Amino acid sequence: MKAFVIHSSFRDFQVKQFLLQLFFFMALFFGCRQKSPGDASMSETRIRMSKISHEVLTYYQGKNDTLGYNSAVFLFNNIYGLGAIDATTGKHIADGDILSSSYLIDNIDNALKFSRGKIQEGTLSFANFCEYILPYRLASELLIPWRDECQKRFNTYTSAIDHKKAILEINQQLRVGFEYNLNATNANFQTWKQLSASKKGDCWAMAYSAIYPMRALGIPVTVDYVPRWGNVNGGSHAWNVLINQNNSCTPFVGCESVDFKLNPLKIYYQTRIPGKVFRKIFSKNQLICAINQSSNAIPTSFNTDPQITDVTDQYVQTENFIFFSPRLKGQAYAYICVYSNGDWIPVHAGKVDGSECLFEKMPTGVLFIVGLPVKKRLRPISAPFVLSDNKESQTFFQPNGRSFIDVEVYYTEPKIIDEQKVFHLGVSGDAFYQTMDSVNADTKRSRPIPDTGYKLHFYNNGWKFHSRANAENNKKLVFKNVPANTLYKLTTDSPTGRERMFGYLNGNQIWF
Repeated sequence: MKAFVIHSSFRDFQVKQFLLQLFFFMALFFGCRQKSPGDASMSETRIRMSKISHEVLTYYQGKNDTLGYNSAVFLFNNIYGLGAIDATTGKHIADGDILSSSYLIDNIDNALKFSRGKIQEGTLSFANFCEYILPYRLASELLIPWRDECQKRFNTYTSAIDHKKAILEINQQLRVGFEYNLNATNANFQTWKQLSASKKGDCWAMAYSAIYPMRALGIPVTVDYVPRWGNVNGGSHAWNVLINQNNSCTPFVGCESVDFKLNPLKIYYQTRIPGKVFRKIFSKNQLICAINQSSNAIPTSFNTDPQITDVTDQYVQTENFIFFSPRLKGQAYAYICVYSNGDWIPVHAGKVDGSECLFEKMPTGVLFIVGLPVKKRLRPISAPFVLSDNKESQTFFQPNGRSFIDVEVYYTEPKIIDEQKVFHLGVSGDAFYQTMDSVNADTKRSRPIPDTGYKLHFYNNGWKFHSRANAENNKKLVFKNVPANTLYKLTTDSPTGRERMFGYLNGNQIWF
């Protein structure tokens, strides 16, 4: 339930405070969270948070501080369900059990120290302040006085008038000694002090390391991320964005960028297409909240964090897609999925209305299926399909059992994956550029290996084995009499599970 109230004055304070408490208790009862067996123990937390909210709001009412008061209202309206994860034990510690009124007041005052004037003069909107500067936590880290620590360390940039200049100067310090390391502790569980001490981690650690000092100085910075790609394998990928005065964004990479030329989707010549792009905010995504309240919700990379908003259309061409099926009747939500690492992975969901479901801001040129949650597992209910730039046109891949073709295999991997492989060859300088040029010109591509057996599978409500053929010297790899109008996957006798799919049109492989 949304209960974000902006107070223009403090008249009738007792009435307004009562209404806020009412909204707050309703949020506690119907809040954005997945159901937990520990719900019965929440009464003490509710009482404690009611006391803290009274203390904080009374503090700002006594100071006649409208911005401070409204900042507190925003935090309290979104605080429920948040907490820390102990990286050692995995135990969840609810913010309602550890927060104090003094911690929240210090956070609000410190945030406003660099932002109050900008809000009053109109160069920073209060909404952007709330989402990208005010939050006292980023993820599931333990709470520490990180604003004080960051302001002391980066006091040279305390004016932070030129946001882009300040970002690059701070990043120059953060880059020194940072090690990209996929085996480091999950950034979601690390405090600013831990991140700055270890100076290693993945793209999330790089992004979070930059957010703390930049927000501490009043710079509206957050994380945009892809839960899964639409045309390559892999997990999530994150980068930073500066939120500009006109609400546009400027991407960069914490602990790395020396300029603002980043295209986070680009590999070299080829471009990855995201299944979705989400932005980390502090307020709750009401669709995800509702999904998490449903009894059959599937934990996915997008609904485990309800503090996100969909910004896919800021990066790629998108269309709103309405899916029709009688199998939707009686369902609350349906999931839309991309193919990654050998499986269909949900990247978003839509609310079902009768026999249809609307999926908003879906990227074009990506292969999707629609699925339903059945016993907390995904059951596909559509054939794979691709959205075109024209919202009235979708291409569904479904064999009819009457049409057959010969499939000639030229490449065993799409060009974009061949580009990715170059980064792992250990080449640099001219050799790197020449290799990339060769991949782009199709002279250095993944082709069938002579004297190797290959299996072709086609998609028809799941993968079906068709036949096996050998690649021979100076001969083509051809599979005869294959069902047409569907998708194909090529494997060896030792499949990796990461093989990509392709369609076949006019004698050409069309990779997805």
